[in-house]
Amino acid sequence: MRIIFLVGPPLAGKDTQAGLLAKLFNTQAISAGEILRQADDEEVKRIMKEGKVVGAEVLKRYVLGWIKDHLNILRKHTTLIITGMPRAKEDLEVLDEIVKLFKPSHVDIVVLDISLDTAKKRLKGRYICPKCGRVYNIYTAPPKNDLLCDDDKTPLVRRIDDEEEGIVEKRFNHYITEELPAVLEFARPFHLVKINGEGSINEVFKRICKALFLECDRIIR
Repeated sequence: MRIIFLVGPPLAGKDTQAGLLAKLFNTQAISAGEILRQADDEEVKRIMKEGKVVGAEVLKRYVLGWIKDHLNILRKHTTLIITGMPRAKEDLEVLDEIVKLFKPSHVDIVVLDISLDTAKKRLKGRYICPKCGRVYNIYTAPPKNDLLCDDDKTPLVRRIDDEEEGIVEKRFNHYITEELPAVLEFARPFHLVKINGEGSINEVFKRICKALFLECDRIIR
């Protein structure tokens, strides 16, 4: 098995790129953030809305718990795509546990890099389908019909942690000071690639594929 972790600052396009990679490999994209947003836990939702880190224990309860609940299905895939972790060094034990569960022969850490200005601009245009989870941006990847999902026609919504612009700067600074150092520590024994996340979805996806030695022409939208 191969596991690809996608990490980066807020609004870097992690879930969007994870979805494209999942299509390429015909596999599962696991979004820690989406699992947490779906959790029936008001305290977790409050923490996320404030741009704070939920902590390793919450990741164990919900994200690792979800993975264990679906373990038999997930193990049937040859590749898994995971986004949204780690957010701090204490989260590394959760990632270590995931690696132990699947015993992959190859692990890639893909770091998407964007500027704070780009993150702020993308924030204003980001919408998500609450049914299928597909992410849109009215500036870079708009839906075909006004604020309706292309796949299931569900009205698009804003994410709960996208409500206030000030939260993005707070999360961005946390990424630089806490999350990125944790990522680099976790990546030491694995294959780490840094990708310029600026530009269109297709441009970024092509860069990822090139760095991972993948052929992506059939997936480009």
